[in-house]
Amino acid sequence: STEDLTHITTTAFNSSANDNKYVGYMYGTYSTNYETAHKNQEDSTIKTVLDTWYENNIKGTRYEGYLSDTIFCADRTIQSGDGFGGGETSYGPYNRLQTNKTPSLKCSRKEDRFTVIDTEKGNGALTYPIALLTADEASLAGLLQGTNNTSNYLHTGEYQWLLSPARYSGSAFPWTVNDYGYLHNNANASYSRAARGVLNLNSNIEISGTGTSINPYKVI
Repeated sequence: STEDLTHITTTAFNSSANDNKYVGYMYGTYSTNYETAHKNQEDSTIKTVLDTWYENNIKGTRYEGYLSDTIFCADRTIQSGDGFGGGETSYGPYNRLQTNKTPSLKCSRKEDRFTVIDTEKGNGALTYPIALLTADEASLAGLLQGTNNTSNYLHTGEYQWLLSPARYSGSAFPWTVNDYGYLHNNANASYSRAARGVLNLNSNIEISGTGTSINPYKVI
C-alpha cells in the first residue's frame, strides 16, 4: 500500500520552526541555551497526534499488553553550532547520515532516550509507548541521503516524518523520508508530512505471516 493507506494522518512536526528547539519530539519552554531549548517539557505537534491515535486505538485494549517500553532515540547531540535560538546548528544524525553515511543505534544522551516508565536507561518523558522511526533506523533499512529507493518498504510515494533532528539553518529541519524513498533533511518542521507511528512489541510475542502484502505479519 502507498500514500494515504500507510499513515495515520499528515501533520506538521511542530507548529513553529523558528528555533532550534523545534527539531525536538519534545522541547523546552524557553530557549536561552542548549539545555533549556532541549528540555522535555512541551509536546511537539506530531507527538500530540500520535498520542491521540494511541488513546483512540490502543489504550485500554488487550493490545497494550503486547507492547514494550523500548527506547526511542531522538538524538539531539550537536555536531556544530550552539543548538538554541536561531543559531546555525547541525545535529549528530546530520553528520552521520549526510556527511559520513554511518548510521548508529547508540544514543548517548539520556534526555534523548524516550521511554514511558523506564527512567534507568530512558528519560520517562513519553505519555505512551509510541513515537517515530529514527533516521538511523531508516538508513539501516536501506535508505540513503539523496539516493532514490522506490523499491524499499519504507517508500510510500509521499514525505513522512522521522524522529531524528537534522539541522537548524534559518528553520528547524527534522529528517524525513521523501516521496522518492530517500533520506531528506530539507523539510521545515512546520510543513505538513505523513505521521507513521512506531510501536515496539515485547520480545515474547508470537506472530504469523511472512510479511508480504498478501500474507502480512499478524500478532497471534
